Amino acid sequence: MGIWGVKLFQNDLSSDVKTIFSDSLRKGYSVDDITAVLLQQYAKELKEHPYEEINFWAALADTQWEWGRLQQAVKEKTLFLLENGGDLERWQQKHPDYVQDRKKELERVYTKLNSQQPAEKKCKQLNLYHCQWKNGDVYAWHIQHETAEKYGLSAKYLFFHKIGETVVHPGHTVPIVRVKIMECDILPLDANDFNSLDYVQISFTKYEDRFLPLDAQKSIKEQILEKSKVEYVCDEFGYLPEYKLILLNTAKRGIPKDLTYIGNFQNVAPPKIEFTPHCETNMPSFQWKVLKEVLLKRYVGHNLRQFEIYQGTNHQSGTNQGTGL
Repeated sequence: MGIWGVKLFQNDLSSDVKTIFSDSLRKGYSVDDITAVLLQQYAKELKEHPYEEINFWAALADTQWEWGRLQQAVKEKTLFLLENGGDLERWQQKHPDYVQDRKKELERVYTKLNSQQPAEKKCKQLNLYHCQWKNGDVYAWHIQHETAEKYGLSAKYLFFHKIGETVVHPGHTVPIVRVKIMECDILPLDANDFNSLDYVQISFTKYEDRFLPLDAQKSIKEQILEKSKVEYVCDEFGYLPEYKLILLNTAKRGIPKDLTYIGNFQNVAPPKIEFTPHCETNMPSFQWKVLKEVLLKRYVGHNLRQFEIYQGTNHQSGTNQGTGL
């Protein structure tokens, strides 16, 4: 876990605990349930790294206090850890110049938890979006002539084929798709017609980066051994091509109204060579408002190798354009 300061929430663990607790509360979960889930989720990590206990419990106690929902058991556990020095011994070993600053921060937390907590705050429930597309659904998006012409294309349509879904912060369920492109005006009638269309390559990964990301909290050797079981096939340029992307959309109103539903195609052949990142957070993801331009640029860059047109777009990885659609 990363640490970037002496303050309570200036480390990954405390920050994550606060985010998970607050988001879960907004989703309608009870304090008891959230706390139980957090304890289960971090049990192994706290056992292996006991010096992290103070970050976990103090973050949980502080967050509950701020919401006016501090549980007595959580308070007592945190105060016990603080009274026994918290993580000052480790700070003395790793960062001796900052021990006094850390001590002051832990004393501040101790004083806060012993003070009267605020009244229970109202918690506005999150309105979480869940994409209604079914796996296999195909939607066509018309490309205006001038838009395609700008990139030297005669393309008429982009097609989005849903192949799965994922959850993005703070709990929206969004589709994972592959994209195809078509030049003629006659829309595909079935999976055979659809199979004949070209996929748009979205991104690529360098062969030497194929095992990334690696979790620093786990055995690097074991992770590499496990990921080595995957067959990695490069294209003719020595790269691992990527075709999947996440459609970032947190409300139905964000979906373009000019999409045309084509049908549900289950027997669609995947790209001949395709690399899927080991972690979904490394998968390219985009908002609809930038997607048409991005897809056309990446098609001429990756598929057609016309890099002079492709300049100005991030071609090595899909830049997350934000989740606020």
